Amino acid sequence: CGLLRLPSGPTVLFDTGTQSGYDVARNTLLPFLSARKLPTPRIAFVSHANTDHYNGLIELARRGMLRRVYLNAHFGEGSQFAGDRDARQFVELLRAHDIEIIRLGAGEVVDLDADTRVTVLWPSDTVTTSTEPNSRSLVLRVDTLGRSVLLPGDAQASVLEQLLAQPGAINADVLLLPHHGAWMGELPAFVETVNPQVVLQSTG
Repeated sequence: CGLLRLPSGPTVLFDTGTQSGYDVARNTLLPFLSARKLPTPRIAFVSHANTDHYNGLIELARRGMLRRVYLNAHFGEGSQFAGDRDARQFVELLRAHDIEIIRLGAGEVVDLDADTRVTVLWPSDTVTTSTEPNSRSLVLRVDTLGRSVLLPGDAQASVLEQLLAQPGAINADVLLLPHHGAWMGELPAFVETVNPQVVLQSTG
């Protein structure tokens, strides 16, 4: 889970979930927000349709906390991968609670406030529902107050190759390693091209 507090005050979530069955919202996120006296997130971005990237949002949706969720164009639309049914149920949950769903693709920009912009670098319009979910991940660059963070979701090697062709777009101060830091042959070149000051890895 990534949480950004905007310069204007609100909080925004980027991928919120776990593979463990642990209740992320009740046991970690909500107590953290309370302890830090942070406002409840109303907006969330979900990179792709693997439950460890969004199941922590289910409780927030049921409690009426979320107002808008950004997804990739094919989230919950397919029927050939193991997580497709769960993704459809998540989309249905959002709709049942009148949460706005916005689909994103490469080239689109979301201005979260006057100082914070999210630029979508992937997926391109060549990606379809037959593309495996990790390679449909939203790859986002967040720019705020002169700093930048690159969030590549679970982007696979073929996606990293595409991103390496646009070095200026992926250069960032902070990099969350793709696919939790799983090794790929393209990873060293990717990290070198991003040229971050800080690298985050979300697994051991």
